[in-house]
Amino acid sequence: MVSRFHLPMFGARVCRLGNSASSRLRILLLYVLFSLRERLGRGRSHPRRVSLTLLGGEYDWWVRDRSDFGVLFEVFVTGEYVGPRPDRADLVLDLGAHTGATVVLWRHLYPAAEIVAVEPDPESFRLLSEHVGRDAGVRLVHAAVAARSGPVTFLQADSSWESHLSRDDDGGTTTSVEGLSFSDLVARVANGRPIDLLKIDIEGAEQWVLASSLDSVSVLAVEVHDATGGPIAAATLDQVAAREGMRQARGASDGVIWLLRNQLPARG
Repeated sequence: MVSRFHLPMFGARVCRLGNSASSRLRILLLYVLFSLRERLGRGRSHPRRVSLTLLGGEYDWWVRDRSDFGVLFEVFVTGEYVGPRPDRADLVLDLGAHTGATVVLWRHLYPAAEIVAVEPDPESFRLLSEHVGRDAGVRLVHAAVAARSGPVTFLQADSSWESHLSRDDDGGTTTSVEGLSFSDLVARVANGRPIDLLKIDIEGAEQWVLASSLDSVSVLAVEVHDATGGPIAAATLDQVAAREGMRQARGASDGVIWLLRNQLPARG
């Protein structure tokens, strides 16, 4: 949850992503503003621009709430996706790309790869397009992974990284977005090619991916939630690994589980 990003830690670590003293101060002030809005139940703000240095590159980055800062914190400060990543990748599929922090990471690691970034939240997708849409090697897909393809109801949570497919007990702002089954998504974007890295962080919809065939996937990095949004049982991943001929591994973050294929998919 975003509440774990306390101000002293944030000021000391995340602010250094700013590319100047004024940018670091702006990040700190926006964090305070977003914290106050959250306490008052005001939800997301309109996007505010900050100037960042990410992996040696300069970015104008748009943020709306503390969770936008939280994603930057996890990806670029704590190294959430430091783990048994493939040495090379031609195709990366990022499910739950949010506003593009992980896309920036994949581009840094795999300069020649095609990166397919899937994000259902309309506001996050607009910022994703702003941040990485000019990269010719990035393909953006505005859709939610679902049990089957077709329109689905999507909840836009006050904390942007908690948005998810609507559940029976949800309240809040909902919208209709395109839903794609995992098999239909793969058919649309992979064209029979192996997926060298599949990243999944989709707030409870992981179940629809894990229930599907993953035979084209070499490495999977998943932050797994069950249908209620809570952590999924470890036994479920054991079953997926056994079915797919994969093995589990851990990386720098306890929140991300890696599944590695014992025998790599054949390339065409």
